[in-house]
Amino acid sequence: MNAEARPVRWKKEILYCGSQVVAACDGKCDKAWGAVRPVVYMYKNPDTLDGTESDAIWQRAHDDWRSIPDSELVEAPACNGTAEGPDTKPDMSLDYLQTARGGPGKLNRWCVRQCERCVTVGRGEPIELPDMDKPFFNMPFNHEAQS
Repeated sequence: MNAEARPVRWKKEILYCGSQVVAACDGKCDKAWGAVRPVVYMYKNPDTLDGTESDAIWQRAHDDWRSIPDSELVEAPACNGTAEGPDTKPDMSLDYLQTARGGPGKLNRWCVRQCERCVTVGRGEPIELPDMDKPFFNMPFNHEAQS
């Protein structure tokens, strides 16, 4: 994927784990779910699932899934209940402030650690954002033959 395919809207130099890096994203916070992004489970053996709450928790943590492409994904909540320290998902209503300040002040710890749309790269390295229009798998090795 190249930069023309997924333009970078926000980027910001930050100190991350002791290193200077660049955080960048496409600015589509309305499609950013973070760690709670809806997925489609790719069950290996649906006959063993009994639908209990503990089953659902185990599947979320361990089972094979694929993401839902942006074109099929509903709008994400403004605040999904997750936080990284004092930082939560950026408030889209403050977008005009970022433009007035001339920068990506909205990028924060939540973006870097939770948002699936945000990437971090070393200073001077090319920025390639994920193509959220294509589904991705958490266990791609299970799906290589299907590609």
